[in-house]
Amino acid sequence: MSLYINKLRSLLELRKVNHKDLADKIGMSPTGFSQMLSNDSLKVSVLQSIADYLKVPMTYFFESDNGLPPHVDVDRVFDVMREIVKREMK
Repeated sequence: MSLYINKLRSLLELRKVNHKDLADKIGMSPTGFSQMLSNDSLKVSVLQSIADYLKVPMTYFFESDNGLPPHVDVDRVFDVMREIVKREMK
């Protein structure tokens, strides 16, 4: 399981928000949201919506607890960056 999924689960527990309520707030079906979590395949746009709703910067999900960047999958980082650039270019 990736760091961002673990961070999301911890934050939801801390804020006392369940997956169904979060899915509703970001405009997703609970089933679709659960599948994305299970497959570790959250889209950048979904992660941004979650960050906006929970009032944290999107980078929160990729930071280690000690404030240092964790070792992450470089391909995943580039995928996220590409999606951000595409979204900003529209």
